[in-house]
Amino acid sequence: MQSVFGLHDSKRIEVTCYATSSSDQSQWRRKIEADAEHFKDLSAMTTGDAARLIHNDGIHILVNLNGYTKGARTEIFALRPAPIQVSLMGFHGSMGAEYMQYIVADKIVLPVDVAAVGYTEKVLYMPQSFFVNDHKQSALSVLD
Repeated sequence: MQSVFGLHDSKRIEVTCYATSSSDQSQWRRKIEADAEHFKDLSAMTTGDAARLIHNDGIHILVNLNGYTKGARTEIFALRPAPIQVSLMGFHGSMGAEYMQYIVADKIVLPVDVAAVGYTEKVLYMPQSFFVNDHKQSALSVLD
């Protein structure tokens, strides 16, 4: 996932990454910080200040990569800092929250009949796999 943030066409999409935990100085964190068009550390901010910053940045679509995992700060999403909020990858169950409008999935990880009865989000089904990975990191030779 670490290379994905730098792969967008900056003429069409502006990417801002918000970190909810302080830097561990890992190579992965440094790569994301370098590749994202904008990178902002929210770890020392209050929930309200973090939500206000995201809102003031004019974010159209806010993607939650953590869900209900450690350090996720889901309460920021509860304040609805962006008009569209999407759950992707980190936690693949339903958030069960009215402030998350969408979840990205595929029909293997989330069969249509399960989504119909157990998910509050609208499902954005990917045609193959919903799971974004980073071939640039694991198999750079195939990209040459």
